[in-house]
Amino acid sequence: MSGDIAQNPGRIKYPCGICRKPTEKNQRAIQCEDCLFWHHIKCINMSIHVYDELSNKIRESWFCKSCTLPSFTNSFFEISINEETDDLSNLPRHSTTISGLTDVNIASANDNMHEDVFEELKKVRSSNTSNLMCGYLNINSLRYKFECIKDLLHRNLVDILFLSETKIDESFPNAQFCVDNFTMWRADRNQHGGGLIAYVRSDLAADRKIQLEFSDVESIGIEAAIGNKKWFFCGIYKPPSMSDNHFSTDCTKTIDKIISKYDNYIFIGDFNYNMLNCDKSAMIREICDIFNLKNIIKKATCFTKIAKATLLDLILMNHDCDFKKICNFGTGISDVHNFISVQLNSQYNNE
Repeated sequence: MSGDIAQNPGRIKYPCGICRKPTEKNQRAIQCEDCLFWHHIKCINMSIHVYDELSNKIRESWFCKSCTLPSFTNSFFEISINEETDDLSNLPRHSTTISGLTDVNIASANDNMHEDVFEELKKVRSSNTSNLMCGYLNINSLRYKFECIKDLLHRNLVDILFLSETKIDESFPNAQFCVDNFTMWRADRNQHGGGLIAYVRSDLAADRKIQLEFSDVESIGIEAAIGNKKWFFCGIYKPPSMSDNHFSTDCTKTIDKIISKYDNYIFIGDFNYNMLNCDKSAMIREICDIFNLKNIIKKATCFTKIAKATLLDLILMNHDCDFKKICNFGTGISDVHNFISVQLNSQYNNE
């Protein structure tokens, strides 16, 4: 019998209120504030747009059709939880009851409700399991989305993961965000913005290098031995309010120190420079020219309602030929940012 199928599974823990199948962490699902049943968004014909709006509103409650219909006697009709529903985007929603983002399964899939949100990453990983995978996501508040990240790491889809805009501080203990078999490092700002966290497989020979991190640009620097090479990985978040001059000074000073110690290095993160617009990305392009860095992410990574898609999340490498594959896809975990990753040619033993 397959290892992931229990002989006596018992009752389903979180059955969908419509199809009665489980609502998994890697599926789009939403919980009714009244009956507390979870519902696959495809089962209730909820659009991804509406789901994403609810996911990003802390004080927004949602009620299923059965709980919003008026109560009639059984002689009139009987309301069934299995009744096929209409598009819920036009149904009224109460906003007085507080329902945090923990009530919404933030992990997403595409239009097929059972498709894995990280399917693209899974395919790349399965084709070359010994090649190191480094990923990044601007998560926009980790506290509500940690279970999705924990699930990603437990599935062994990445070896090094950086998350930005974690929006946590010292009031959140390390134990709240620890993941088995991964080493974790934090660089908090506060609960209102910024912050980084890094996860590295505990069987990798890796260590944080605080002395090589940026002074003002938010960063976490990690040295890792991959095969017979020593790499430096730096997760970055540059606040949009930081001036070009400030950024340039910090970059020049810090990267000078890094390249004096390492032959292989990667800078990955949200730089808040739109690489699809030459004028708006002039500063980061200048930095790349000075230090012979090349951005390997070519398509948009940030999508908002009020502006054109932008390329803000970058992977800068000094040896652009030293990678095997890249990923750039939406997950629904972040508010507007894609997940990006790079798979190196360098191999290691991940048995």
